[in-house]
Amino acid sequence: MNEMAMGPQPGDRQDDQRIAALLGEMTLGEKIGQLNQLFGQGEHLVDHLRPRLQAGQVGSVINVVDLGQVNEMQRIAVEESRLGIPLLFGRDVIHGFKTVMPIPLGQ
Repeated sequence: MNEMAMGPQPGDRQDDQRIAALLGEMTLGEKIGQLNQLFGQGEHLVDHLRPRLQAGQVGSVINVVDLGQVNEMQRIAVEESRLGIPLLFGRDVIHGFKTVMPIPLGQ
């Protein structure tokens, strides 16, 4: 049986210190920006979001299906923003739009 360690692990102290330092450097606007989750689709998505990504006004993007766009947005967030915080990317559940089968929404 494999065991999975939960909770703080050796080395987490360095991560905690780095996170505390990063939060100390962030402006209020950048902290609020990390709470923004945008929906992304379309040919000009990267050009449209570029100023917000560079300003640290986006924390995550959902439903981007073009890997080139994902890579470019991540590059902008990491290399062109002041603090270089990576974006989170996700996909929304289908909610019956493309299927009539139930989904585990409450789990």
